[in-house]
Amino acid sequence: MSSTAKAKSAKLAPNSLALSSTSSTRYDVQKQMLVKNITWAKGEKRIFFKHSLESRLVGL
Repeated sequence: MSSTAKAKSAKLAPNSLALSSTSSTRYDVQKQMLVKNITWAKGEKRIFFKHSLESRLVGL
């Protein structure tokens, strides 16, 4: 996602997370996906997005 614009990636990440949570994806796959997205958000300095991802992770 680092090669795309911030606005576009901010739309893509929640959509991919929503798709993975509605399908019968295993817990560990969802957790791994969230951790990777949190790491990306931290690197891109997307603080509010990181906080929302962390709250989703806690909700799992």
